[in-house]
Amino acid sequence: MPFKATVTENTVKGGKKVKTRYQLVGEKDAKSGKLLVEHRRFKFLGLEGLDLKSAKGKVLVQRLEKQAATAIPGMLVDPKSGQFSGLVGLDAMIAKLSKAGFLKKEEVARFKKLMSSKPVLEAISREVSNLWLCWGGIWAGAAPSEINPTFKNITLDVIGEGYPFLVQIKGGVDPKDKGKLKLSFTAELSAKDSKARVKQFSKKLQMVSGGRRGKGLTAVSKKLSCKATLDAKTYMPLRVERFDRTVLHEKVEGKVTKTPVEEKHVYMFKW
Repeated sequence: MPFKATVTENTVKGGKKVKTRYQLVGEKDAKSGKLLVEHRRFKFLGLEGLDLKSAKGKVLVQRLEKQAATAIPGMLVDPKSGQFSGLVGLDAMIAKLSKAGFLKKEEVARFKKLMSSKPVLEAISREVSNLWLCWGGIWAGAAPSEINPTFKNITLDVIGEGYPFLVQIKGGVDPKDKGKLKLSFTAELSAKDSKARVKQFSKKLQMVSGGRRGKGLTAVSKKLSCKATLDAKTYMPLRVERFDRTVLHEKVEGKVTKTPVEEKHVYMFKW
């Protein structure tokens, strides 16, 4: 089903607040017959610590908006199941980044090789699919109730490694507004449970960090939670809140340190 929405996104990442707005457009892909979902007309509305009206702010925002317009690949979504089916336009994205001056000529070949690497491509695909999951993928066909709870199997990216989770979708019709659904889920991996696959996590972390991190990895903890307000008839999202936290447990010079990485996103959809 083709669609167009204006999305206002508030993000807190690394302790910094960012506000953006963009169009989210879904159209039938002529090649695959699936739904092609793209970000368009990307605008920065706020960057904490920067006056967007200043000369410095205007230059930086223009660069960031130009980069965002070229660096976000399209998503393919199955129109029947509503599930993420893959990425599209990676070669075109690289060409646009090069033309816009974000990649030097000598970097293009290396970047293409990196993006065609199966582990890297899988990690990027999982990150993008996690975003679509909270926007719409996981809610497709969900009708939770206390009598008949809804469970779904999902795979999340944990520092480059795919990890399976079984999650329960909670919530139902908003008692204050029967025209809306309020649904949520939480996926959580404890440090203790991660130790069974710590070698795989360590290997992937070394790969994605270029060898700078991961050798002393002893455990990883991960939590992803999503809360969504949907239109009760169409299941289209009206408001989505996504919280993602990963903690790396690493042994450095005999001491175990914990490094948390977390981000929070609030998306408001106007159809």
